[in-house]
Amino acid sequence: MSGVASDGLSLEKLPAELPQSARLREVATNLWKRDEVVALWLGGSFADETADRYSDIDLRIAVSPDAIAAWKALDDAALCDILGQPCLAHERADYGPFAILHHTLLADGDIYDLFVQSTEHEKHEHAVLILGCRDATFAVRLKTFATGQKDVDPTPADGEEIARLIRAFWFNTHKHRKVFARGLDLLASVGINVERAMLLRLWYALITGLDGGEARPNIFSLSERYRVVRREMGARAMQILGAPLSSREHMIVHIEQLRNEMSTVGRQLAGRLGFDYPEPLEAMVRRRWEQFKADEQDKLRTC
Repeated sequence: MSGVASDGLSLEKLPAELPQSARLREVATNLWKRDEVVALWLGGSFADETADRYSDIDLRIAVSPDAIAAWKALDDAALCDILGQPCLAHERADYGPFAILHHTLLADGDIYDLFVQSTEHEKHEHAVLILGCRDATFAVRLKTFATGQKDVDPTPADGEEIARLIRAFWFNTHKHRKVFARGLDLLASVGINVERAMLLRLWYALITGLDGGEARPNIFSLSERYRVVRREMGARAMQILGAPLSSREHMIVHIEQLRNEMSTVGRQLAGRLGFDYPEPLEAMVRRRWEQFKADEQDKLRTC
């Protein structure tokens, strides 16, 4: 956290080498001119000093309770005035009566997550960098918003949970027969991506002994898993998770590749964590899959 005078902004900790900082200084300065703005601070990578030139700007604003309704109703034109750039895309997420997130993509490519709350609300996150606060009481509360913990901290892998995930994989992959038989090949890619995420989670557990849980599929939640797996497995990880899906034949090859890898990793984790690997389930799925492929070949021969 940075110290901040009660009547002014403290912008010296914004990284001068990053292109986002110039606009951020302008945005913060302009916001500070608004009487209803009680406090400004940053979350995310700019707060914990890990930002790079591709980082989003997680800007937080506290306003007086009687002003929150107007900030919840901001349209693209109003956001343009605030952020100094046309807003090409704008999504909002309502956090009850006291807060809202304006997720915005600007014309210059910067992404601003503008979280606006009343001073009655609290938003706890990994790190907080205070830019300005006019209210001494709220300043004390604001300093408690930083938890020092990431949104999802990995916990020791649990045998029961890992066993459940393995069973879910075989349940999911069993449905590919139905998808292909109905000519829904594009839909198969959806199931494959689910299975890739399951495998990534198990690789991470095997390598680290930890389980990050069912993380939301975005760059923030999955970066650490990909870094760990790529470091330990090298190009092989990309060969498996990045296999082409441009035809039914490619999909079938990849489905079998994922199954083979899941079988190997699952058995290793079963031995390590002390649970029974679901061998009858895997055997049934593979048996019915081979039957399906044989039926498809028979159809082709009779056409």
